[in-house]
Amino acid sequence: YGRSRRVSHIAFLYDHVLDIGGAENHILSLIRCLSGGEFRFSIISRASTGFTERASQLGANVFTQPARRPLNPAWIFDLTRRIKAQRIDLLHIHGTIAATPGRIAAWLAGIPAAVTFHIPASRYHGTLHTPRARAGRALYVAVDRWLNHHTPGPLIYVSQTYRQEEIRAGRVSETRSVYIPNGIDLNAYTLPPVSRPP
Repeated sequence: YGRSRRVSHIAFLYDHVLDIGGAENHILSLIRCLSGGEFRFSIISRASTGFTERASQLGANVFTQPARRPLNPAWIFDLTRRIKAQRIDLLHIHGTIAATPGRIAAWLAGIPAAVTFHIPASRYHGTLHTPRARAGRALYVAVDRWLNHHTPGPLIYVSQTYRQEEIRAGRVSETRSVYIPNGIDLNAYTLPPVSRPP
């Protein structure tokens, strides 16, 4: 999380409704592990009441983000304004859709953005094969590729297969991307003692 500048306020940006699931547990576990007085946390996303309560219990503020298309200028403008108003130091983006406006807004606001790709843009943006769908998908992936190479901040992949696939296709550089697998908190489970054979 940014070694060249002091970071005190971290905001997580997500592109779907946060409720119950892997992304939700991932974001909450990051807040839980990084909490302790040094950082403040915000979450920018649509969220259920249950998730908002769990996040609030960890001391995070939840700001509602309307559903918009990735290249919608209104989304970029709103994010830039919120980053500045809340004095956010680092934007940690989760989700392929949010990665586009999030990185542009962070760049406009003058802060770094880290992106965790659960699925890369080349695999996410629709499955239709109409001319319009193909053109839209090509544009979306091209913008994502440009941002991968020209905006500051680490690119995190939870799948080594996806990371290598993106590197081979030239959509991301090997030096800027990193593979960090999703972890499991073993303290949440009571494991029986393991008996070793004599």
